[in-house]
Amino acid sequence: MLDLTGQVDTVDSISAAEWNDGLYQELKNVVTPYQTLDLADQQQLGKAIAAITARSTAYSSGGSSSAYVLTAFGSVQSPDGRAGPMVIRFRPHTNSVAGTASLPTIQWLSSAAAHVVREDGTFLQAGDLSTTRDAWLRWDAGTGKWLLFNFALGAPVAPLPAGFISGLTMLRNSAEHGATPTNFQDVAVQPGRCRDAGNTMDMVLATSIAKRFDALLTSGQGNSQGGYPTTLPGRTTGTWYRFFLIGESSTGYVDAGFDLASDAAATSLIADYNTAHGTSMNAYRQLGWVRTTNADQTQLVPFMNDAADPNHFIWTSGVGLADWDPGAAFGTGVAAQATFTLDYAAPDTVAILDALAFSRANSGEADGGFILQPVGHPDATPSRTLHTKHVADAPVGGVSSTPLNASDFLSAGQCRVRVDGSRQANIRVYADSPNFYPFLNTKGFIFER
Repeated sequence: MLDLTGQVDTVDSISAAEWNDGLYQELKNVVTPYQTLDLADQQQLGKAIAAITARSTAYSSGGSSSAYVLTAFGSVQSPDGRAGPMVIRFRPHTNSVAGTASLPTIQWLSSAAAHVVREDGTFLQAGDLSTTRDAWLRWDAGTGKWLLFNFALGAPVAPLPAGFISGLTMLRNSAEHGATPTNFQDVAVQPGRCRDAGNTMDMVLATSIAKRFDALLTSGQGNSQGGYPTTLPGRTTGTWYRFFLIGESSTGYVDAGFDLASDAAATSLIADYNTAHGTSMNAYRQLGWVRTTNADQTQLVPFMNDAADPNHFIWTSGVGLADWDPGAAFGTGVAAQATFTLDYAAPDTVAILDALAFSRANSGEADGGFILQPVGHPDATPSRTLHTKHVADAPVGGVSSTPLNASDFLSAGQCRVRVDGSRQANIRVYADSPNFYPFLNTKGFIFER
């Protein structure tokens, strides 16, 4: 519109050019996107304003489930830029992913993409932007984010049940630090969701993240960043550490990291994370355990979760052999109950054991068995509450004087026994002959996540 300020306040009329190029053209631009000009219709401006009011807030959706792009319908007029508290609406062309600290985003017309969150400021849940209902949003200039109105969420999303966990399995990172690994220092957490240990928030991990045991968490947040708190003592060899998913209930943001075996509430991890990254992490859920090797304080023993039972952790290399080995044959009869420690069964878990034995070299028949029980279990035999395994065999002759090179190998099968916080359990061995060399091999452990 032409600027007529100061030109018409001292005269009784304006020129035809001023009318045509100014007021008339401006009014025409308002009307013509919505209807054809009609000399007989004196309500055209009002109808155009009504059309703008009804249609100018609606936009067409494109892009992806994490980065939406909104465009105007046809020649519908839109504001020049975002200004609070403007409201827009659109029908998503695809359902949104679960929200993170930066996704999903909305690019409105030519404006820069901006994060979209729920009206209370928390991250979106998967499907909050849905193809089955219109999304209504308000621009919050203070935070620079789009706020999705609560009424546009559909039915309220019920919190996950206490103790719920799905996915979030731990694997060896297939490409540590951008290269094929020759060692194991990263834990890759698979996508999933759970209720935190305090039953205060739903923790959702939309995409897999890898956390580095060999780097401090001050190196950065999220994928391929350090996960070891700076306030903890230096890492040591042959040591168990807890691995946690941690969350910020006010925003829904989650990350992961390590803590000491003695810290079941991730206290050090959460405090150090908040100090390093300015967050307000206040929720946790232990996903499992890691153990350093006997040779290096930052190298971890390779393992994986059983796909059929994520609470079952399986060692995936030759570690754990002869996890309990008295180094000598047992005499005939029942040995006294003894306490043993399993290096490759995490504290306070159920150890999965192969009960095995070698016969004495150049010997006759070797018969024997194992009674395994938790520490503190009544020392009574026989008892149906004990894990009892029996083996019997008649070897054909040995070739050396050491059990590992003996000619016969006996297997009592696989059994399970709960170990305490020091990874200890009780064992009683019995033998029908003096040729029975018993030992236990830890195949993995069960941890109720």
